[in-house]
Amino acid sequence: VADNGASKEINMYFFESMFGYAPLLFATYPALALRLPGFDEQRLKSSLAKALKALPTVAGRFRDDSKKMVLNGAGVPFKVVESSESAAPEVLEERSLLTFADFYRPGAVRHGSAPPMSIKLTTYKDGSAVLCMCRSHILFDGTSAWTFLNY
Repeated sequence: VADNGASKEINMYFFESMFGYAPLLFATYPALALRLPGFDEQRLKSSLAKALKALPTVAGRFRDDSKKMVLNGAGVPFKVVESSESAAPEVLEERSLLTFADFYRPGAVRHGSAPPMSIKLTTYKDGSAVLCMCRSHILFDGTSAWTFLNY
């Protein structure tokens, strides 16, 4: 999903860009997952497009080793996969994020060859789903990420 607005560039503050360098030993997976009892794929994509207009940094790309953010509307990948399982798990543990999220290499995100956020919707035979948002800590901390999901 992309926001095709005009391109603009902003400088990142040191404390914003430093999160791209935090050793993984000191961080949890930069992803959030929600179990949905039912879903409407088009409505989810429409909501994401609306949020991207309000927060253009989410659809942009970093450059210069995350010292700048290009507000180019490049978009957020939204992948939909079908699971062979009958229903989404009732409990989502942190280790299951490896299954539900699309993670990008931090270096690729800092240099702009990968997006700072991705969405993956895993659907199940009973109509349930798991919606997972993976994001760079440069973009959102945990609280901000949950706020974005509630947008």
